[in-house]
Amino acid sequence: MKIKNKCALITGATGGLGTELCKLFAKDCKKLILLARNKEKIDHLEKKLKSLNAQIRIESHILDLSDGKAVKKTIEAIKTSNKNIDILINNAGIGTHGSLFSSNTEDVEKLMDLNLRTPLLLTLGLKELLYASDESYLVNIGTVAERIAMPVMGAYSVSKSGLYMFSRVLAIEGRKNNLKVLHVTLGPMNDKNFDSNLLTKGGLKKNTVFKTAIDKVARKIILGIRDNRRHLTVPFYFSGLICLDRLFGRTLDNFKLRMFKQKIKTNN
Repeated sequence: MKIKNKCALITGATGGLGTELCKLFAKDCKKLILLARNKEKIDHLEKKLKSLNAQIRIESHILDLSDGKAVKKTIEAIKTSNKNIDILINNAGIGTHGSLFSSNTEDVEKLMDLNLRTPLLLTLGLKELLYASDESYLVNIGTVAERIAMPVMGAYSVSKSGLYMFSRVLAIEGRKNNLKVLHVTLGPMNDKNFDSNLLTKGGLKKNTVFKTAIDKVARKIILGIRDNRRHLTVPFYFSGLICLDRLFGRTLDNFKLRMFKQKIKTNN
């Protein structure tokens, strides 16, 4: 899919990966719709994007994406001001660390809302705008933890697994309306808010976490859209780890328990 003169919506626009995606899209897109919760950060981002492309149109919405009512209100506002959306990127997300049974109920509810419920609401609520394009692309940002069960990232893994299956189902159902789906399975990035931070908080030593530069991840996502990819794993070698986990799950589960044993004891 060509990105030139497209309209793209990006959630979590002021976060690390969201910002990098915005900067890349700004160079070619005719319009960006930005969703984030911090007005000061989004104002700063708008100025940055305008410096990259003075002609680009930017529509920003300030909201808490874990708030269902705010999301529905924003959907109606977007439908009023736009005739179509070519690219929808569900990038916003949060994570928790700790064993599943030690998780706080309120934290789990917020995590499920932001990581799974909101992408569903946005995609379903904006489907008419996606279908109005000659071709459209949905991009869901996932994680290796959706495919490999980690004992200190239980609730996070559950939410992202749901997002992964949402991508798989919609990739089939969306064909009749020229809607393509790209699911991105990410390993740790050099982002303080992403999986690498979750793993180190979970008990893994920092020097054992291999991180990918955020700008490199953003470029690979852009290439994935241009090449009409359905699935992308970054870094690519995590595909091998996922296969190993499927083949030798029980053995690797024992290894994970030993690796995070102290943290699991603390949480339980």
